[in-house]
Amino acid sequence: MKTQLISLLIAMLALLGAKALAEPSMDMPLQWQARWDTPTQPIVAGQRATVRLSIWLEGNPEQSLNAAIEVPTLEVVNFYYERDEFPNFVQLSTPTASVPGQQFRFEVFALTGPSITMPALSLDVAYQGQQYTVIVPATDIKVDPQAQQATGRFAMTQLKATQHFSQQSTVAGGVISRTITLSATDLPGYLIPEPYTGEENTHFTLQPGRVSSRTHYSRGQLSGEKTLQLHYRFDTSGAAEIPDLNVTWWDSKSSIERTTTIQGADIEVQPAPALPLRERIEVLWMQLASQLQALWRDYRFTLLGIALSACGIGWFMPLLGQWLRATISRLILATRQAYQRHFRLLICTLFGSPKRLESAFYKWGRQHGYLQLDELPSVIRSSIYPRPSGIKLKRYSLLIGCLQMAYSNFVKRFDLRPLN
Repeated sequence: MKTQLISLLIAMLALLGAKALAEPSMDMPLQWQARWDTPTQPIVAGQRATVRLSIWLEGNPEQSLNAAIEVPTLEVVNFYYERDEFPNFVQLSTPTASVPGQQFRFEVFALTGPSITMPALSLDVAYQGQQYTVIVPATDIKVDPQAQQATGRFAMTQLKATQHFSQQSTVAGGVISRTITLSATDLPGYLIPEPYTGEENTHFTLQPGRVSSRTHYSRGQLSGEKTLQLHYRFDTSGAAEIPDLNVTWWDSKSSIERTTTIQGADIEVQPAPALPLRERIEVLWMQLASQLQALWRDYRFTLLGIALSACGIGWFMPLLGQWLRATISRLILATRQAYQRHFRLLICTLFGSPKRLESAFYKWGRQHGYLQLDELPSVIRSSIYPRPSGIKLKRYSLLIGCLQMAYSNFVKRFDLRPLN
């Protein structure tokens, strides 16, 4: 009996020792490893390529790696990618042994060559109640150029198109909406090419609408969907046609260029009914109100300046009018006083005979107190030519002299100062 108890005790101690040796010590640091598993051959620009992120624990005796691993968003250049939300639990081949690990799958779409870089990452790992940081080194992938016919296009294996029209007829000025849904295999929704809408049309005005996309990726199955809306406004009545649309894409499975055609539709546009008078007035009022709001928003400071200027002019105009009336009155009075003394002489100088001119000149001299020739102003004296039988008047010089004297009197009499 004693011998059996001793044997049982030895066996229990052996089992405990084996278990202790099998479990990693918490005092010793765990050897976490991570890497990018890339294709062995160069990938092709514009085509789908699979890259895997592998994480494992060196010397892990368990059948699987039960750890929570957080993979950050990649900061990438020159390519797009989609990734699985959940990892795959796999057996990984390492330089020393085959160990359990986790793999995250990435679908990569390179834009151009000659290479792309899977970036270095810092992973947060939670394992057996402890937190660890695992560093993933960066890895370069060689990229070959696309086929010449596929240049500039992303490749896919299938593309389907469906559409829906909001209505088959409308009135002039009405709008018909066209909703197109493109479904692709092996391509994310946001990379699906959009159809070429063509040139301008005389029957309608095309207005692009909302564009949305969705991508579904799980366990290596990738599909995308893009939905876009086109709005056609028909301006005139009559028969019209919404044209066909084409989407050109590259079939990576067959390595050929394909074109998917989206059928158009024949539309009957009826004349627009006339609006009732009340509604037309409301429409005009709304348009006028919107134009006034836009005018006020854009030119409010200019309008305020014009209003203030108008107020200032309204206040100043009476004063200006009073000043102008007084000035004109003084001008008329000064002109009349300055020229009426010389008016008869001027008329005779212009139109009178020599005898009448001489009579008018002697009368003008007596009125102004000029009794001798020497007493005449110099501007008048220069027009007189003495002779034995009397004097001879030079009409042109006399006219100029009279005008100069009249102007001198006008300047002396006309005063811009306000009247009392």
